[in-house]
Amino acid sequence: MNKTWIIALVVLFVSCTKDVTIDIANPESKIVVNSFFSPQGTLLVNISKSIPILAADSLNYIDNADVKLFQGRALIGKLTYNQKGFYTLPTTLLPKEDYSISVTVPSMETVSALDTIPIQVPILSHDTISVNNEYLFCEIKFQDISQTANYYVLEITSKYPVLNSDSILSKQIDIVVNDNIVENGSSGAKCKRIFFSDDKIQGAKYQLSFLLEKEPLLKSLNAGSNTLYINFKTISTAYYKYLKTYYEAQTKQMDVYTNIVNGYGIFAGYNLSQDSIIIQ
Repeated sequence: MNKTWIIALVVLFVSCTKDVTIDIANPESKIVVNSFFSPQGTLLVNISKSIPILAADSLNYIDNADVKLFQGRALIGKLTYNQKGFYTLPTTLLPKEDYSISVTVPSMETVSALDTIPIQVPILSHDTISVNNEYLFCEIKFQDISQTANYYVLEITSKYPVLNSDSILSKQIDIVVNDNIVENGSSGAKCKRIFFSDDKIQGAKYQLSFLLEKEPLLKSLNAGSNTLYINFKTISTAYYKYLKTYYEAQTKQMDVYTNIVNGYGIFAGYNLSQDSIIIQ
Protein backbone atom coordinates (compact mmCIF):
# COMPACT_ATOMS: atom_id res chain seq x y z
CA MET A 1 0.00 0.00 0.00
CA ASN A 2 2.80 2.44 0.90
CA LYS A 3 4.61 1.72 -2.38
CA THR A 4 1.48 2.62 -4.32
CA TRP A 5 1.34 6.09 -2.67
CA ILE A 6 5.02 6.72 -3.38
CA ILE A 7 4.55 5.92 -7.08
CA ALA A 8 1.48 8.16 -7.21
CA LEU A 9 3.37 11.11 -5.70
CA VAL A 10 6.26 10.73 -8.14
CA VAL A 11 3.84 10.70 -11.09
CA LEU A 12 2.11 13.81 -9.66
CA PHE A 13 5.32 15.84 -9.39
CA VAL A 14 6.58 14.80 -12.85
CA SER A 15 3.29 15.72 -14.46
CA CYS A 16 3.50 19.27 -12.95
CA THR A 17 6.86 20.20 -14.52
CA LYS A 18 7.07 22.24 -17.72
CA ASP A 19 9.56 24.38 -19.61
CA VAL A 20 9.43 28.10 -18.82
CA THR A 21 10.91 30.71 -21.15
CA ILE A 22 12.29 33.80 -19.36
CA ASP A 23 12.49 36.89 -21.51
CA ILE A 24 15.72 38.72 -20.59
CA ALA A 25 16.03 42.16 -22.14
CA ASN A 26 18.99 42.52 -24.48
CA PRO A 27 19.39 46.29 -24.85
CA GLU A 28 21.26 47.82 -27.73
CA SER A 29 24.92 48.55 -26.97
CA LYS A 30 25.73 52.17 -26.20
CA ILE A 31 28.96 54.15 -26.21
CA VAL A 32 30.73 54.41 -22.84
CA VAL A 33 33.03 57.42 -22.27
CA ASN A 34 35.39 57.70 -19.29
CA SER A 35 37.62 60.72 -18.77
CA PHE A 36 38.78 62.81 -15.81
CA PHE A 37 40.58 65.86 -17.16
CA SER A 38 42.61 68.71 -15.64
CA PRO A 39 44.94 71.53 -16.73
CA GLN A 40 47.89 69.20 -16.11
CA GLY A 41 48.95 66.81 -18.88
CA THR A 42 47.41 65.37 -22.03
CA LEU A 43 43.66 64.79 -22.31
CA LEU A 44 43.04 61.04 -22.02
CA VAL A 45 39.68 59.49 -22.91
CA ASN A 46 38.66 55.83 -22.90
CA ILE A 47 35.93 54.78 -25.34
CA SER A 48 34.16 51.43 -25.06
CA LYS A 49 30.70 49.97 -25.58
CA SER A 50 28.20 48.58 -23.11
CA ILE A 51 27.80 44.79 -23.21
CA PRO A 52 24.61 42.85 -22.32
CA ILE A 53 24.93 40.49 -19.35
CA LEU A 54 24.73 37.32 -21.46
CA ALA A 55 26.96 38.54 -24.29
CA ALA A 56 29.97 36.36 -25.13
CA ASP A 57 32.08 39.32 -26.27
CA SER A 58 34.52 40.36 -23.53
CA LEU A 59 36.50 42.93 -25.58
CA ASN A 60 34.35 46.02 -25.50
CA TYR A 61 36.80 48.82 -26.28
CA ILE A 62 36.23 50.85 -29.46
CA ASP A 63 39.09 51.56 -31.85
CA ASN A 64 37.26 53.36 -34.68
CA ALA A 65 35.65 56.33 -32.91
CA ASP A 66 35.73 59.92 -34.10
CA VAL A 67 36.41 61.88 -30.91
CA LYS A 68 36.39 65.68 -30.87
CA LEU A 69 37.01 68.20 -28.07
CA PHE A 70 35.41 71.66 -27.98
CA GLN A 71 35.91 74.76 -25.85
CA GLY A 72 32.55 76.44 -25.91
CA ARG A 73 31.56 76.09 -29.60
CA ALA A 74 35.15 76.20 -30.89
CA LEU A 75 36.77 72.94 -31.98
CA ILE A 76 40.07 72.40 -30.13
CA GLY A 77 41.05 69.22 -31.94
CA LYS A 78 40.46 65.60 -32.79
CA LEU A 79 41.77 62.93 -30.44
CA THR A 80 44.22 60.28 -31.68
CA TYR A 81 43.66 56.57 -31.02
CA ASN A 82 46.42 54.74 -29.11
CA GLN A 83 45.38 51.30 -27.89
CA LYS A 84 42.69 49.44 -25.92
CA GLY A 85 40.11 52.18 -26.36
CA PHE A 86 42.32 55.09 -25.26
CA TYR A 87 42.32 58.35 -27.23
CA THR A 88 44.62 61.31 -26.49
CA LEU A 89 45.03 64.98 -27.33
CA PRO A 90 47.98 67.14 -26.17
CA THR A 91 46.35 70.42 -25.14
CA THR A 92 46.23 73.07 -22.42
CA LEU A 93 42.91 73.26 -20.60
CA LEU A 94 41.82 76.17 -18.41
CA PRO A 95 39.69 76.41 -15.25
CA LYS A 96 36.13 77.79 -15.45
CA GLU A 97 35.88 77.12 -19.19
CA ASP A 98 33.19 74.86 -20.69
CA TYR A 99 34.68 71.82 -22.43
CA SER A 100 32.60 69.33 -24.36
CA ILE A 101 33.33 66.10 -26.17
CA SER A 102 31.52 64.34 -29.00
CA VAL A 103 32.05 60.68 -29.89
CA THR A 104 30.82 59.21 -33.18
CA VAL A 105 31.07 55.49 -33.95
CA PRO A 106 29.69 53.81 -37.12
CA SER A 107 26.28 52.15 -36.56
CA MET A 108 26.00 53.59 -33.03
CA GLU A 109 24.27 56.67 -31.64
CA THR A 110 26.57 59.68 -31.24
CA VAL A 111 27.19 60.71 -27.63
CA SER A 112 28.33 63.96 -26.04
CA ALA A 113 29.17 65.46 -22.65
CA LEU A 114 30.07 68.82 -21.13
CA ASP A 115 31.92 69.86 -17.97
CA THR A 116 34.32 72.44 -16.51
CA ILE A 117 37.56 72.45 -14.52
CA PRO A 118 37.07 74.10 -11.10
CA ILE A 119 39.47 76.66 -9.61
CA GLN A 120 42.38 75.05 -7.75
CA VAL A 121 42.24 74.97 -3.96
CA PRO A 122 45.90 74.55 -2.92
CA ILE A 123 47.34 72.64 0.02
CA LEU A 124 48.50 75.37 2.41
CA SER A 125 50.52 73.02 4.65
CA HIS A 126 50.77 69.41 5.73
CA ASP A 127 52.01 67.62 8.82
CA THR A 128 52.72 64.04 9.88
CA ILE A 129 52.89 62.54 13.37
CA SER A 130 53.83 59.00 14.34
CA VAL A 131 50.88 57.95 16.49
CA ASN A 132 52.02 54.40 17.28
CA ASN A 133 53.67 51.42 15.62
CA GLU A 134 50.63 50.90 13.37
CA TYR A 135 49.64 54.31 11.98
CA LEU A 136 51.10 57.53 10.62
CA PHE A 137 48.78 60.44 11.40
CA CYS A 138 48.58 63.06 8.62
CA GLU A 139 46.94 66.46 8.22
CA ILE A 140 46.59 68.86 5.31
CA LYS A 141 45.35 72.42 5.63
CA PHE A 142 43.41 74.23 2.88
CA GLN A 143 41.19 77.29 2.44
CA ASP A 144 37.73 76.57 1.07
CA ILE A 145 36.45 79.04 -1.55
CA SER A 146 33.48 81.00 -0.20
CA GLN A 147 30.14 81.67 -1.93
CA THR A 148 30.39 78.63 -4.17
CA ALA A 149 29.79 74.88 -3.82
CA ASN A 150 33.12 73.01 -3.72
CA TYR A 151 33.96 69.32 -3.80
CA TYR A 152 37.21 67.56 -2.97
CA VAL A 153 39.05 64.25 -3.42
CA LEU A 154 42.20 63.06 -1.65
CA GLU A 155 44.38 60.28 -3.05
CA ILE A 156 47.82 59.13 -1.88
CA THR A 157 50.27 57.59 -4.35
CA SER A 158 53.90 56.53 -4.01
CA LYS A 159 57.06 56.62 -6.10
CA TYR A 160 57.66 52.90 -5.52
CA PRO A 161 54.85 50.29 -5.35
CA VAL A 162 53.58 49.06 -1.98
CA LEU A 163 51.68 45.90 -1.05
CA ASN A 164 48.11 47.13 -0.51
CA SER A 165 45.24 45.64 1.52
CA ASP A 166 44.37 43.32 -1.42
CA SER A 167 47.95 41.92 -1.36
CA ILE A 168 48.65 43.55 -4.72
CA LEU A 169 51.65 45.71 -5.55
CA SER A 170 50.32 49.17 -6.32
CA LYS A 171 51.34 52.82 -6.24
CA GLN A 172 47.90 53.65 -4.82
CA ILE A 173 48.14 53.93 -1.01
CA ASP A 174 45.19 52.94 1.18
CA ILE A 175 43.83 55.83 3.26
CA VAL A 176 42.40 55.06 6.70
CA VAL A 177 39.42 57.35 7.36
CA ASN A 178 39.93 59.55 10.43
CA ASP A 179 37.74 62.62 9.76
CA ASN A 180 33.95 62.88 9.99
CA ILE A 181 33.80 65.22 6.99
CA VAL A 182 34.62 62.26 4.71
CA GLU A 183 31.55 60.94 2.87
CA ASN A 184 32.76 57.46 1.87
CA GLY A 185 33.75 55.05 4.59
CA SER A 186 33.22 55.17 8.34
CA SER A 187 36.00 55.90 10.86
CA GLY A 188 38.79 53.31 10.52
CA ALA A 189 37.71 52.17 7.04
CA LYS A 190 40.36 51.74 4.31
CA CYS A 191 39.70 53.61 1.06
CA LYS A 192 41.58 54.09 -2.20
CA ARG A 193 40.41 57.71 -2.10
CA ILE A 194 38.27 59.87 0.14
CA PHE A 195 35.89 62.61 -1.01
CA PHE A 196 33.66 65.26 0.56
CA SER A 197 31.79 68.50 -0.10
CA ASP A 198 32.27 71.85 1.65
CA ASP A 199 28.80 71.79 3.26
CA LYS A 200 30.36 71.69 6.74
CA ILE A 201 33.16 74.18 5.95
CA GLN A 202 31.48 77.11 4.16
CA GLY A 203 34.52 79.15 3.13
CA ALA A 204 36.66 78.45 6.21
CA LYS A 205 40.17 77.07 6.59
CA TYR A 206 40.11 73.37 7.36
CA GLN A 207 42.59 70.74 8.53
CA LEU A 208 41.73 67.39 6.99
CA SER A 209 43.10 64.46 8.98
CA PHE A 210 43.70 60.87 7.84
CA LEU A 211 45.83 57.83 8.73
CA LEU A 212 48.29 55.72 6.75
CA GLU A 213 49.32 52.22 7.78
CA LYS A 214 53.04 52.06 8.52
CA GLU A 215 53.74 48.41 7.67
CA PRO A 216 53.19 48.60 3.88
CA LEU A 217 55.10 51.88 3.73
CA LEU A 218 58.16 50.42 5.48
CA LYS A 219 58.11 47.37 3.21
CA SER A 220 58.10 49.62 0.15
CA LEU A 221 61.42 51.31 0.90
CA ASN A 222 63.69 51.35 -2.15
CA ALA A 223 67.32 52.19 -1.43
CA GLY A 224 66.24 53.24 2.06
CA SER A 225 63.43 55.65 1.17
CA ASN A 226 60.14 56.17 -0.66
CA THR A 227 58.15 59.27 -1.61
CA LEU A 228 54.44 59.61 -0.97
CA TYR A 229 52.47 62.09 -3.08
CA ILE A 230 49.48 63.87 -1.54
CA ASN A 231 47.05 64.45 -4.40
CA PHE A 232 44.39 66.93 -3.31
CA LYS A 233 41.82 67.50 -6.05
CA THR A 234 39.16 70.16 -6.39
CA ILE A 235 36.53 68.37 -8.48
CA SER A 236 33.51 69.40 -10.54
CA THR A 237 29.91 68.76 -9.51
CA ALA A 238 29.66 65.97 -12.11
CA TYR A 239 32.81 64.29 -10.71
CA TYR A 240 31.36 64.48 -7.18
CA LYS A 241 27.97 63.05 -8.20
CA TYR A 242 29.70 60.20 -10.02
CA LEU A 243 31.84 59.27 -6.98
CA LYS A 244 28.95 59.59 -4.53
CA THR A 245 26.59 57.36 -6.51
CA TYR A 246 29.40 54.91 -7.36
CA TYR A 247 30.07 54.25 -3.67
CA GLU A 248 26.38 54.23 -2.74
CA ALA A 249 25.73 51.64 -5.47
CA GLN A 250 28.04 49.24 -3.62
CA THR A 251 25.48 48.84 -0.83
CA LYS A 252 22.10 49.52 -2.48
CA GLN A 253 20.52 49.13 -5.89
CA MET A 254 20.81 52.39 -7.78
CA ASP A 255 22.21 53.86 -10.98
CA VAL A 256 25.65 55.44 -11.05
CA TYR A 257 25.51 59.07 -12.18
CA THR A 258 26.48 59.80 -15.78
CA ASN A 259 26.68 63.06 -17.74
CA ILE A 260 27.11 61.31 -21.10
CA VAL A 261 24.15 62.21 -23.34
CA ASN A 262 22.83 59.08 -25.17
CA GLY A 263 25.49 56.90 -23.51
CA TYR A 264 27.17 55.92 -20.26
CA GLY A 265 30.27 56.88 -18.28
CA ILE A 266 31.67 60.17 -17.04
CA PHE A 267 33.43 63.22 -18.50
CA ALA A 268 34.51 65.36 -15.54
CA GLY A 269 37.05 68.05 -14.70
CA TYR A 270 39.31 68.56 -11.69
CA ASN A 271 42.23 70.70 -10.53
CA LEU A 272 45.19 69.20 -8.66
CA SER A 273 47.31 70.47 -5.77
CA GLN A 274 50.17 68.13 -4.85
CA ASP A 275 52.63 67.83 -1.97
CA SER A 276 54.92 65.02 -0.85
CA ILE A 277 56.19 63.10 2.17
CA ILE A 278 59.58 61.35 2.33
CA ILE A 279 59.48 57.96 4.08
CA GLN A 280 62.80 56.67 5.46
